[in-house]
Amino acid sequence: MVTITELYLMMGRDLLEVESVAPGNVAGIGGLGDSVIKSGTLSSSLACTSFRELQSVAFPIVHVALEAVHFSDLPSLDKGLKLLDQSDPCVRCTYQETGERILSTAGEVHLQRCLDDLRNVYAGVELKVSPPIVPFRETVIARPTVDMVNEIISSENELIGQCTESHASKNNGPVTCSTPGNNPHLIKILATPLPETVVDVLDRSSHLLKILTSMGGASYHGNEEGVVGGLQTLYEDLKNKLETADKKKWDGAIDQIWSFGPRNSGTNILLNRISTYERPSIWKGVAKQEKGVVDQKATDPVLRNYDNSIISGFQLASLSGPLCEEPLRGVCFEVLEWTEPASEDETEQDTLRGPVSGQLISVVKECCRQAMLAQPTRLVAPMYSCIIQAATSVLGFVYAVIGRRGGRVISEEMVEGADLFVIQALIPVAESFGFCDEFRKQTIGQANPQLVFSHWEVLPSDPFWVPSTEMELEHYGEKADTESQARIYMNSVRKRKGLAVDEKIVEHAEKQRTLKRNK
Repeated sequence: MVTITELYLMMGRDLLEVESVAPGNVAGIGGLGDSVIKSGTLSSSLACTSFRELQSVAFPIVHVALEAVHFSDLPSLDKGLKLLDQSDPCVRCTYQETGERILSTAGEVHLQRCLDDLRNVYAGVELKVSPPIVPFRETVIARPTVDMVNEIISSENELIGQCTESHASKNNGPVTCSTPGNNPHLIKILATPLPETVVDVLDRSSHLLKILTSMGGASYHGNEEGVVGGLQTLYEDLKNKLETADKKKWDGAIDQIWSFGPRNSGTNILLNRISTYERPSIWKGVAKQEKGVVDQKATDPVLRNYDNSIISGFQLASLSGPLCEEPLRGVCFEVLEWTEPASEDETEQDTLRGPVSGQLISVVKECCRQAMLAQPTRLVAPMYSCIIQAATSVLGFVYAVIGRRGGRVISEEMVEGADLFVIQALIPVAESFGFCDEFRKQTIGQANPQLVFSHWEVLPSDPFWVPSTEMELEHYGEKADTESQARIYMNSVRKRKGLAVDEKIVEHAEKQRTLKRNK
């Protein structure tokens, strides 16, 4: 129950308090601060259908960690973050497991505006702000056919990555791991890339995936027509996209889905490819008239007891990848084999079930990471769509700034009847800080950029690449004069998280010594 205390009409920049508002007007309502977070539906009847949540074009992609300078100001900071989250649909305020307060905004300019509002309006306290944090994702790709100098990779000329996990593999097959002990569980997992069309469907349907996982195979008792209809559409979309991409490879995969990750709603999939283990379908409770979804029962009760351990290990692996502990994107883990230990009496099984379930979680997580490292790994970076209006006289400066920032021009059109060009480009979010200021300085204010989050893009360079073939050694040298952009991003994230970085602090120690002898 919500009590409305004030009604306002918007008169330009001012608000006019009124007793009632006629239909068709945009009005302000007072007294909802503790009841409505970002958006909601107010009605005097419970039979009223709820409105959809407010959708914003901008996506919060730039994060900072906040702290109050004085410890006593923390309650004011928490209250200010709550008010800021309510007032701006493009802002997301979250609390991490470590206790950090994270402010997510749409970009650099939006971040500065939000920090100013926190300091001066909502919280009124002094803040300590971390450097901007740009999220990345990790993925795998199909094994490339050419190397960095466009030379065909053959058995005699193989490109082998050197990774920080001390793991390198020419074989892109499955990886087998086992639990410790005399009677181990054996797990064989293969990591493969998901088709981009499937990743897009999963990305758009995260809310439906959460509902599907919470159902746990039971029938949904909420809005049957809306939610179950959406899940049926999702099932058919995934099935069609998988079969269109490669019918032979993904045949029957939709009914073998074990779990989605991370957090049961991501763009990664765990598949049950075990021939001797059948489990209930994740799509069981979607609808009564399902096609192709079989209500299967687990044939092995011992394996069924540890089913959730496999899922938990996959969730942990998809939440932090092997490159720089960032979430995975577009990776499918196929569990090919799962061998149980020799049969034991029921009492001993109950005693060991706790330790074994924990061991299985750790082993599945490590097996997924090693299976991913057995494939060509790549970083996935967020990209801004940059729309620029520039005069003809500064086009050269525009292209120069975009090139220095690692961007690329998508299209260029001339405005009819004016001395202007409209340029559309893509800029990595990690390279966008200070972009607008540099742009205006170089073009003397004759070009205006506008940045909007566009999509996630796989970086083409291998973060573990070093010159290895004859042509690469001849072209780049033995140590390669410049690091790949993907490796620079990976090392920067690893340093921020306190992970080990494979870098030499001192490369030429003899140049830092005075070798001259004093007579």
